[in-house]
Amino acid sequence: MRISMTRLTAYGRVAVLLIASPGLFAQGEAARGTPRDARVAPQDDTIAPDVRQIVESSIAATERHWKLRLRYSYLARDEDRRLDVEGHLKSAVVDVSRTILVNGVPFDQLVERNGRPPSAEEQRIQKEKFDKLRRETPEQRIARVRA
Repeated sequence: MRISMTRLTAYGRVAVLLIASPGLFAQGEAARGTPRDARVAPQDDTIAPDVRQIVESSIAATERHWKLRLRYSYLARDEDRRLDVEGHLKSAVVDVSRTILVNGVPFDQLVERNGRPPSAEEQRIQKEKFDKLRRETPEQRIARVRA
């Protein structure tokens, strides 16, 4: 399952806000002078960092990490096992692919299938897809993404 970059970035922002929300609520209670627990004294605001600043820097760091992650290539192993009615293994396909960045777009390059290198036909098809992606203009990329 693949999720688009925009959805992941939106999910990342929501996750950061949810993680930071207890700090926001705690600061609000301390500012009003009503501690959550009577045994705990409110924090001194002169040494406490601004929560808004912490959240903003956390979101900025998350966005930087999402952008940097696209610069790395990695190997992925995908196993597809089919079972018959009795639950016995009917067939298994194991693909190992390398994901690389081509003009800012992740490209999955098949390295091996079932322990063997890709066939000549698979290599030809991959080379065509790779070359097409490499020659793609920004306008063509926008049209492809919209479709």
